[in-house]
Amino acid sequence: MDKQQKMSALAQIIGSNPQKAEFAASLLGALAKGNPTPKQAEWIDRLINEEANPVPSLTLAPLVEAFRAAAQAVKFPKVVVEADGVEWTLSYTRPDSDKAKPENKDTVGIASGKWGDPAAKWAGRILADGTVKWGKDATPALADAIAAIPTAPLPLKTRK
Repeated sequence: MDKQQKMSALAQIIGSNPQKAEFAASLLGALAKGNPTPKQAEWIDRLINEEANPVPSLTLAPLVEAFRAAAQAVKFPKVVVEADGVEWTLSYTRPDSDKAKPENKDTVGIASGKWGDPAAKWAGRILADGTVKWGKDATPALADAIAAIPTAPLPLKTRK
């Protein structure tokens, strides 16, 4: 995609997505000057890709119920899926967790890598009612992989 096509795509995002309009406008300004930083260039490509390939909204109440049931037998139930060549771990946070923030209790986190690792990715969280709040690293392929997880029985990750 050349510079003009990117500028056109950013302008379209400004007009169609009020939540991202201000950010897209700042990136468009940097691109118009011809000198976006490497980080800005990365975000330009990412923002255009997100708009071209949106992550579908999902409601996965049966999956949350399956994690709740698994938590009766396993202290930290986890499921691993692969999408886009990345291994993603879905981890259930119990309602009685002492360490979790109140808003994160009884939810399923979606991440890859270890906490604190610069290469780790965050794809979002499945809330107690099954609604998925996608994070910055979510992709349509990941949404498809999560939607395909069987709930009976839940394919729990086992220690090696």
